[in-house]
Amino acid sequence: LPAGIVFRALEVDLDDRVLLEFDMGAAEYGIFAELLRHGLHGTATIVDSVQESVPVRLELDDMVSVCRVLPEAPGDGAAPGLYVWSEEVEADDEDDPPGVRLSLVNRLEHPLRLESLRAGLLDSGPVAGMIFDAEEVSLSRGVTLAARGHAGGKDRLSKDLSPRRIAVWDETVPLVGETRVEGGTPEEWLEEVHQDPSLTTAEIVLDLDRVTVSDDDRLQIVRLRLLEAGSTAPRESLELPASERQRAWPLRLTLGELAGDLPDLFLEYDCVTVDGEISLPQRLAVDLVNPSTIVLRPVIARPESVFTIESAAGERRDDLDLEAASRRIEELRGEGVGWKVFARVVEVPEPGAGETGSGGAEDGEDPASGESPTGDPGGAPVKVITDLLTVAFTAGELSSVFVTLQPAGEGAQTTFAIEADDAGERTWIPAAEGVPPFHYRVTYLYADGRPPKRVEGTEASPVLVLDPEA
Repeated sequence: LPAGIVFRALEVDLDDRVLLEFDMGAAEYGIFAELLRHGLHGTATIVDSVQESVPVRLELDDMVSVCRVLPEAPGDGAAPGLYVWSEEVEADDEDDPPGVRLSLVNRLEHPLRLESLRAGLLDSGPVAGMIFDAEEVSLSRGVTLAARGHAGGKDRLSKDLSPRRIAVWDETVPLVGETRVEGGTPEEWLEEVHQDPSLTTAEIVLDLDRVTVSDDDRLQIVRLRLLEAGSTAPRESLELPASERQRAWPLRLTLGELAGDLPDLFLEYDCVTVDGEISLPQRLAVDLVNPSTIVLRPVIARPESVFTIESAAGERRDDLDLEAASRRIEELRGEGVGWKVFARVVEVPEPGAGETGSGGAEDGEDPASGESPTGDPGGAPVKVITDLLTVAFTAGELSSVFVTLQPAGEGAQTTFAIEADDAGERTWIPAAEGVPPFHYRVTYLYADGRPPKRVEGTEASPVLVLDPEA
């Protein structure tokens, strides 16, 4: 057995059975169920007057039963097994002697197959062991008794004895041939176990870490919904207050799911601001086999924000307004895939500062990505140096980096999302005067699952060097 699966003997009866208990964590149950499908084989060492090794096997499609002969029908609470007994019955003709009926009842939870059923009729003498006459009567061959409590009464069988030769006897001995429990396939057996309401569900913990928020001051609640693929009804939901940066979220899974039928789950989340606005939702696939920290990046929109929507397949749509971004999210939701949302603020020059216009970039140039905007900027350009990030991205250490810049006084903030395939130098041209100095907040997300790192501070020069090892 794997190291995470421990077994111990709870009950040992050398004349009857050995009861074993298997103990394991939720993550190992799928392995254990697969082992049961193929059967467990081992050796038991029995120490009595001598020490002896006995082969032991546990196979779900090879079950045995216990047959017991009782002088009367089983009462309430009778132990599982096959009960066989004989009783006198009145003859049809009052002048005839009473007859004998042999009855069987199956008190097992599964159907029981009897290869043969016979009865030995003995005419005994007055001295113990003295037999005057005997006859063996064949009653049935290849009979199957239904599981206990069958509504049609097919869990029992009665046969009147009709000997051909012997006329008088005083002892009836039931002779039950080979019996076999029809317990079904291993898969059916496991399914029955998984549906047992007395067995509790297991838990897998999702570590939620909210590390990057586009507007901390306005954030009130992050709302999370756990969805199964193809379903719109949440399997579970959670609300994470703005004051809580990290939370372990236990997910309850059935034994059937743990045994290998794990559902495809998505974590969809958005946030609510203090003034009641709801952000664009994001959806991430949840890995139940190798769960790791899930990083939440709620994005709170501003009137001047534009959005990038990136699907789980890597398809990007850039510079979308709020309406277009919402339409794209609905398309991806209908396709049953996940997506990420990124936002940046388009800096709009103050009226009278150079040429006025729509406030957007000229000839498709992007003011937030480092190109010159229409009109004169209010502050000096700030260079964001990313050479050290390129090294970390190439080594597979980083997954993404988020840089939020804001004038040291009042002013709109700008967030850059830096990925491995777009890790070039950035230029920030603030609309407000008096930059530098400026505030910065950098969040490093690691590809190996280690906790994210956040660096904050104020920079007095027009250059910000990003160093994930600093």
